[in-house]
Amino acid sequence: MSQAYPKLSAKHFLRSREHFFAEKKTAVAFPLHSHDYFELELVLEGNGTQILNGKEYGINRGSLYLLTPSDFHRVNISEENTVWNLAFDGGLLSADIKEKVFSLKDKLRQLTEEETARADRVMSVLADETDDRERVAPLFEYLLGFILPDGKSVEMGHIRRAVIFIETYFRESPSLKRTAREVGLSTAYFGNLFKKTVGETYVSYLNRCKINCAKMLLENGKTVTETCFESGFGSLSGFLYTFRKEVGTSPETYREIHLKKGKI
Repeated sequence: MSQAYPKLSAKHFLRSREHFFAEKKTAVAFPLHSHDYFELELVLEGNGTQILNGKEYGINRGSLYLLTPSDFHRVNISEENTVWNLAFDGGLLSADIKEKVFSLKDKLRQLTEEETARADRVMSVLADETDDRERVAPLFEYLLGFILPDGKSVEMGHIRRAVIFIETYFRESPSLKRTAREVGLSTAYFGNLFKKTVGETYVSYLNRCKINCAKMLLENGKTVTETCFESGFGSLSGFLYTFRKEVGTSPETYREIHLKKGKI
């Protein structure tokens, strides 16, 4: 049976640490869920599959995935897996690294044996230094620096920063005012600039992020009510209205169509 709110909390997974926690553990199958923090996981032993935002990937030694608070995933284990699991919040990411993280087209990549061994060593040190923020931050930047794909970083403008913020926290329904404050602009100016740059209003873009998430949840078997709240809507009536307006059909009909197609 699916859980009503499959969102794992940093309060539990970061435990007493403020920004970061790392551990080597035996992985088990885990149902569809998301987090309100970032997660980096490296497979050291074993095989299985990772269903990430509706797409299936095979995982084995060297498989590494980096998830943001906007991602959903499910893990199916075919044999016992040993993994490094790192949980952290955005406070550890520099602007340059954050840009690379949110620019990833594929959240899962396969490391070479040399990269896997190197990452294993760095993660071991990070696990020992969890409580020392001054030592964790540079080590963590070093780790992300060599496991993320190479690519010249571009300077983030106000709207690009806003889009990254929305796509990360859309399920919290961040207000226009909150996002404007996040990027350092006045609310009125930001609202006008966002519409001019993106081509739609802030609310429209925010709702589209929620609807895209809702479609994925419905395709993976979530009920309409579960989907409503897990995708960030505050009321069922608002969700039903917005979904029909954006998709052209009701959430229940959309779900049934995908059930019949055998996609879940």
